[in-house]
Amino acid sequence: MRYSWNWLKSFVNIDIETQELADRLSMVGLGVESISSSGDDYIFDIEITPNRGDCLSILGLSREIAALLGKKMTLPPMTYTETKKKAGDLVQVKLEAPDLCPRYCGKVVKGVKIAPSPDWLVERLLAVGLRPINNVVDITNFVLAELGHPLHAFDLGSVLGHEVIVRRARAGEKIRTIDGVERVLESDMLIIADQNRPIAIAGVMGGTNSEITQKTTDIFIESAYFDPPSVRRTSKKLNLSSDASYRFERGTDPHALTKAIERTCHLIQELGAGEICSGVIDTHPQPLQPRKTWLRSSRVNSLLGVTVEKRRVEQLLTRLNFELQRRDDDSWTVTIPSYRWDIEKEIDLIEEVARLYGYDQIPSTMPLWRGQNAGAPNWVERERLIRRTMIAAGYYEVVNYTFVDDNIDRLFRLEAKQAVKLQNPIAEQMGILRTSLLPAMVSNLAWNINRGIKNIKLFEIGKVYHLVKGKKRPEERETLGIAATGNFAEHYWKDGEREFDFYDLKGVIEFLFRRFGWETLSFAPDNIDFYHPAGVAVIRCNHRPIGHMGMLHPHICAQLEIPQSVYMAQLDLELLLKAEASLVKFQPLPKFPAISRDISLLFDRSISFDAITRWINSLKEDIISEVKIYDLYHQGDNIPKDKVSISLNIQFRHPQRTLTLEEVARAQERLINLLKEKLNAEPR
Repeated sequence: MRYSWNWLKSFVNIDIETQELADRLSMVGLGVESISSSGDDYIFDIEITPNRGDCLSILGLSREIAALLGKKMTLPPMTYTETKKKAGDLVQVKLEAPDLCPRYCGKVVKGVKIAPSPDWLVERLLAVGLRPINNVVDITNFVLAELGHPLHAFDLGSVLGHEVIVRRARAGEKIRTIDGVERVLESDMLIIADQNRPIAIAGVMGGTNSEITQKTTDIFIESAYFDPPSVRRTSKKLNLSSDASYRFERGTDPHALTKAIERTCHLIQELGAGEICSGVIDTHPQPLQPRKTWLRSSRVNSLLGVTVEKRRVEQLLTRLNFELQRRDDDSWTVTIPSYRWDIEKEIDLIEEVARLYGYDQIPSTMPLWRGQNAGAPNWVERERLIRRTMIAAGYYEVVNYTFVDDNIDRLFRLEAKQAVKLQNPIAEQMGILRTSLLPAMVSNLAWNINRGIKNIKLFEIGKVYHLVKGKKRPEERETLGIAATGNFAEHYWKDGEREFDFYDLKGVIEFLFRRFGWETLSFAPDNIDFYHPAGVAVIRCNHRPIGHMGMLHPHICAQLEIPQSVYMAQLDLELLLKAEASLVKFQPLPKFPAISRDISLLFDRSISFDAITRWINSLKEDIISEVKIYDLYHQGDNIPKDKVSISLNIQFRHPQRTLTLEEVARAQERLINLLKEKLNAEPR
């Protein structure tokens, strides 16, 4: 937001340079993004956080500057004279929705002369980024920028029956706002209406049917307090934002309504723009009571880590217009200014003390430790080890949003999972809680590929969510996602290129499991829609499903405009992080030589190597030390269509003596007979 240096100086005597002021404002949470010169003035562009709606005006920033410099602030003149005509006799106000509008004030000005604004008023408006229109509208915008309270001027002659009604809209009612767009209203929207129709959307924008024109002679000035959530909801539904709604959404001062009217009337009279009728219409069914909280000196010192004297605490908060009343030697009852909606609890007051005391005056110290090191939970250490292991394997960690696009998430959603929809998403593309890590990781790959980075290996550790029938709260699971595409390694002059494939992904998962000592890891074919049917597997640990992996289906790659193969996996870490790891066993290097034998057998195509090794291990042959696949044929002259040829290399070794050829032959025969019997194997 833009602030004029000269305008600020009319409120408070600033005796420091512009850059020093900018630095000090930034230190108290009002980040000055730039300072630019404009004639004999300087314009401060300041980022105001959503909780500091009280600073969205010259007055609000002047309050902060006065507190920083320890100076008093001077308010602008608000005096004016009134005619004998009473505003209450000219306009009737009905407040039918006090929950959305706790206070509504109004003032009548007759004999209005619509004309261009004087140069000084135009210059002030332009300095803060507002467009001059005419003297009456410019005055209301001037007061908005100066005092921070939005006003609206109605052409009183256009208000049917001279009756102003603050009510909820009727579903389907229409109003053409001053931006020229006809808008359809809903029943939860607050409007300002006359006897027959809406004339303004409360807190957002006025209608063309009551706007100020060159023919306007009498005006009704509205100054109201509207419920911030109601204004925000209406503005978002109508996709309509204004300077007024921007402030109402963040909370205005309900006790400043009459001050804004007084300042407006003073300026109207100063410009000779009309005659002010006597009295202010002030509809206020339930006056808002001052908000109070309490503050302890001991708590201030404990949280800030520095001793701030009690007198200093009182001085700093008093500068910010808080009223402190002693409760006892250690605490105060604090009355909160009506414009500080961001202050609710003791901790908020402590932050105010810290801001004004100066964060740079608080030394950095280590907290005193009196406990003993009990160690981090086992799963925390394991999660750290997973990260180190994946990084060591050449993968980069990513951290994605928990909120995702339902259309993309649905592509990777297993049938049993039901997504958790957000009631108030921050964007259409972030409408649900993710049921899988894979959609966002695919987007990570696509983003990099589109920027010329073709070889990518990523992992993410995070929670996924889904609804569980019969439970009120969604279930969340700690999950590991892995994604890779492109070449297995960066190109090197000595070696040729090789694309990343299914077995590289399988290898890193096996590497991870070996690192943890998790046993009985197995992979079995499955049917998961988003994987290629020829390259998909379910992952089991101790015969229990813990995840899935595979090659992303080409039609999904095409849909997401990814021109290369993608391999992905997802594992449920809840099961793994809590699982008991096997003890690492060490044994001496073998002293006796091994005897190697190769056998080739025909198996049914549905048989996995995992099944073969399980049956071989069931033999409990102490002299079989290792089993490996060294060749695989899916088709050939001597291979039936329903069979596959697997060549196994068997290593025979005895730990305490040299084996004889007869012992090896007998063990080999037993192994072949077992595979024939249990897996219907046939010799080639």
